[in-house]
Amino acid sequence: MIQFRTLTPAERAAMIEAHCQAIAGLPTRPLAAEKMFPDTAVSARAMAARMIEIAALSGHCTDADLIEAGYTPDDLARDGQAARQLAYGLSEKQLS
Repeated sequence: MIQFRTLTPAERAAMIEAHCQAIAGLPTRPLAAEKMFPDTAVSARAMAARMIEIAALSGHCTDADLIEAGYTPDDLARDGQAARQLAYGLSEKQLS
């Protein structure tokens, strides 16, 4: 049986930073207007990275999944829409 544990804040920050650095230099194809990257706060980019991780494991990411991951309803209200748009765009990136 696989056992899971919650990441510490330091582990989460390191993982998010590594993910952001890894995707920063990737080439992208032009995105449709609804997939364009919005101007986002660091917290929205971190939430987007977490959304991608959750979706990779379960096939989807709901608000309940994000709350279970440690986000608050206020976080979702503030950054949720930008994070969803960013996560959707990042998941559509193609390597050339």
